[in-house]
Amino acid sequence: MQPFSTERNGPSEQISVQLQQLSERAELMNENTSKQLTDEQSRIVLQSFQTMSVFAAPGSGKTTVLTEHILFQLRQSLLQPAEVMAVTFTKQAAKEMASRLASNWKEPNRVRLEAVHIGTFHSQMFGLLLAKNPNIPVLLDPAEQFQMMKTALQLQSLPDSVQHVHKALMRSSKLKSQWPVKNDQNKQNRRLLQEYETLKSRSHRWDFDDILVHACLLFDNEAADSPQLPVRYILVDEFQDTNDIQWEILTRMVKSLDAKLFVVGDDDQSIYGFRGANPAWLVDFKRWYPESLSFTLTVNFRSDREIIRTAASLIEHNQRRRSKTIVGHSSQKGIVQTVIWESEEQEAASVARWIKENVNSGTLAVLARTRKQLEQTWSLLPKRCQQVVEFRTFHDAKGKEWDTVHIVGAVKLNPYLSENPTSVADLEEERRLFYVAITRARHSLYIHSPTRVQRNKTRPSVFITECAFQKV
Repeated sequence: MQPFSTERNGPSEQISVQLQQLSERAELMNENTSKQLTDEQSRIVLQSFQTMSVFAAPGSGKTTVLTEHILFQLRQSLLQPAEVMAVTFTKQAAKEMASRLASNWKEPNRVRLEAVHIGTFHSQMFGLLLAKNPNIPVLLDPAEQFQMMKTALQLQSLPDSVQHVHKALMRSSKLKSQWPVKNDQNKQNRRLLQEYETLKSRSHRWDFDDILVHACLLFDNEAADSPQLPVRYILVDEFQDTNDIQWEILTRMVKSLDAKLFVVGDDDQSIYGFRGANPAWLVDFKRWYPESLSFTLTVNFRSDREIIRTAASLIEHNQRRRSKTIVGHSSQKGIVQTVIWESEEQEAASVARWIKENVNSGTLAVLARTRKQLEQTWSLLPKRCQQVVEFRTFHDAKGKEWDTVHIVGAVKLNPYLSENPTSVADLEEERRLFYVAITRARHSLYIHSPTRVQRNKTRPSVFITECAFQKV
C-alpha cells in the first residue's frame, strides 16, 4: 500500500490552478481565433487535428466552429493548407466556407489558403477522377439526364411523363447511394435502369451519381494506384446527410491516406432519406472510431426560448437519435401558436391577411411540406408582399432563418404527398423535417392546420400534439 502523501493542493491552490488554466485558454483563444467563442465552441476549435465528431444543435454556430478549427490548425502550423480537405454538401456552403476562411485569415501570406481543398463531395471526387484519367466520361447536365431517362422509359414502353421520369431518376440515385450498389428488386425497374446505363455508356456520359461510384473504386484499399494526396485532415460539414457510399469513400480515404476525420452535423436534421442519407453514420460514429473524441454544441443562438422548447418536445419522440439538451442564448420567451382552420381556403386567407398587416415586421417565411400547399397563400398576396416574403418547402428551408415563420398545412394525412409515412423510419424522417421547419424561426412561430383539405375532412398532424403547446 502506498503511504498517504503529505503534499496536496488545498482549495486555494486548486482554484489558482483552475484560474491559470482558464487564463491560458483565453489567451490561446484570443491569439488564435477570429471571433469571440463560447467555452463549448472553443473546446472544439482549439483541438489539434484528430478524429472527432461534433453534434451541433440548430443555430449553434457550427460553420463558425468548423472554419475557426481549420484556421487554428493553420495558425499553429499543425497543418499546411494543402493537407486540409473540407467537404460540404452544396456549392453555396463551399463558397461560404471559402469566403469565411479568407476573410478571417489575418496572416500576411493569405494566398496560401488557396491550397485548402474545399468543395462538395461530388466536385472533390470528380477532380480526383479527372486527374487520374482526363478521358473520363462527360457529365450529363440535368436537362440531358432527364431526356436520357425519358428515352429509356420510351424504349421500355413505359409511361414517360415528367413525374415518371423524376421517379425513375430518384430510384436510380437511391440505388447508387448504397454500397455495394444494388440492383432494383423489381424486374421492370431493373430493365429500365439497365437501359438507362446502356444509353449513358454508348454516349460516353456519366450522371452525378456515377462520380461517387467510381470514386469509391478509386480508393480501393487493395489497389496499388490509389491517389497519393497530401491530405492529412478531412472535415465534413452536414455529416447527417451522408449516405452509405459517401461513408464508404470517407473511410477508404482515411485508411488510404492515414488521415484524421472531423465530422459535424445534427442527426435531428437528417432529412434526405430519399437520397439515401443515413443519420446512423453520425449517431454511431464512435462505434467505427472508438478512440475518437465527441462534442456537442448545445447553445442555440437563433431562436427564443419557447421555440426551442417546442422543437425539443417534438424531436424527443424519435428513438433513433443522440439525446441532447438544447439551451437558448436568447432571454426572450418568443411566440409559439398553433391555429386550427375550417378549410385550406380559410387558412390561406388568414395567413395572407396576417402577412399584409405585418409585412414590415422583420423577415418572414411561409413553409409547407410541399410546394402545392404554398400556392393559395402566395396567390392572395399583392406583389409587394410576394417580393419580401419567402415561400419554401421544409427541405428548401434547411440552413435558413427568419424572424417569423408560418407553417401551413400541418395535417395528419397529407394528400399532396405521393406517399405518406408508413414505417417508423419514414415517420421519424417526417418528424425531423417538421423539426427543421420549427427551428427556422427566431422570434415567432405559427403552425396552421386546416380540418378540410381538397374538400375532404382531415385531422391535425400528430406532430402538433407532440409539440405540446396550446391550440388557439
